Amino acid sequence: MKQIINNILQSDFFKNVIILLSGSIINQIILFITFLVLTRLFTKSELGIYFLYTSSVFVLSVFSTLRYYLTIVLSKTVKELINSFILSIISSLGISLILFIILFVFENQIKKIFNLEILDFWLILIPLSVAINGFLDSFNSFFNKEKKYKYCSIGKLSTSIFVGGFQISLCKTIFKNGGLIVGHILGNLLGCLQLFIIFICKYRKLLRLISFKQIVLIAKKNKKIPLYNTLQGFCNILSNQLPFLTLAPFYGIEYVSLYGIANKIIAVPIGMITNAISEVFYREASEKYNNNEDVSLYIKKTYKKLFFISIVPFILIFLLSPTVFRLIFGDSYYLASKITQILLPWIFFSFLSTPISFIPTIYNQQHLLFLFDLILLGLRFLSIYIGYFFYNSIMVSITIFSCIGVLYNIFIMIFYLKVSIKKLN
Repeated sequence: MKQIINNILQSDFFKNVIILLSGSIINQIILFITFLVLTRLFTKSELGIYFLYTSSVFVLSVFSTLRYYLTIVLSKTVKELINSFILSIISSLGISLILFIILFVFENQIKKIFNLEILDFWLILIPLSVAINGFLDSFNSFFNKEKKYKYCSIGKLSTSIFVGGFQISLCKTIFKNGGLIVGHILGNLLGCLQLFIIFICKYRKLLRLISFKQIVLIAKKNKKIPLYNTLQGFCNILSNQLPFLTLAPFYGIEYVSLYGIANKIIAVPIGMITNAISEVFYREASEKYNNNEDVSLYIKKTYKKLFFISIVPFILIFLLSPTVFRLIFGDSYYLASKITQILLPWIFFSFLSTPISFIPTIYNQQHLLFLFDLILLGLRFLSIYIGYFFYNSIMVSITIFSCIGVLYNIFIMIFYLKVSIKKLN
């Protein structure tokens, strides 16, 4: 056991992840402190509206770059790298513009169909947030390909500071409950601007290699990515965000805030860790695939590393969360701690599987993952529906939701491994 842990700590994989996480750890401390302040400045209903907005943005951001940011890491030459980056930026701008037109023309109909009336006029700002997220994905993928992990960490850290600072300072202004949303947008915009300045200062010479013909070739070569990866990503993220979108009409907006707090305190920090691991895994797995190496062995080693570094922290979180939530947030948010405990088994297995989720992209098997995630979406909606209509209990809804997540992630881990073994042979 000791030898296994020492091997993990000394590996290049772990060192690269730590570089990415160095900013994320400080980032999470800032987010946590900020959130403690926000829960005292805003009501549960106001927090619920904010979570509903960010959840909508998160789901729609899947379309922002048509997932062309994935081609950045797959690029083999400098010319492909810069043109893949520009393709991702152009896609983000185009999709956001289309989304704005749709929301502007059909705003009232969309609010009624998706139960988003509570967002009021903040709905029209969603395309802007989607565009910013697309830019952030593009910059992070570019710096990941260049192994400039420190720039990714700097960007995430500064963005959290900007977002928290704006949200706290805008709470008593004319924006009122919208201060959370406006602060979120302004903070992410400044974080994106910082990455843009770094890019211009360090890589502006690459702009000379931009070629419209090359951009079109890359788009055609990777046509399966927007077709399958985007749809698969949409289904996956929508299924993960279903509680935010369905708890409000079923149980009320305050329950969205309780679920959101549980998600913000546990799932989001762990998600940032898995994203950091994913960035390193995607680049290294792509290199091994391009060099005709056995990627399945790398997957097994990654599973083992993730299990040993996470099992003890997850157990401690499960045992301590009720006490910690009650101590920090008070009795009014105690239910959020019970929701956290219910979600933890799903989050644990998601922690093991998510970093490996780029395997279908590398092996051009996105269509199968899309089918699996489509089934998952249906099952998760049924879980919340059954909990409400048969038991009228949010805890039952979330319990079934979490159990489905556990079973799916176990299945998908096996699938990733089989895909890599099959293609090797």
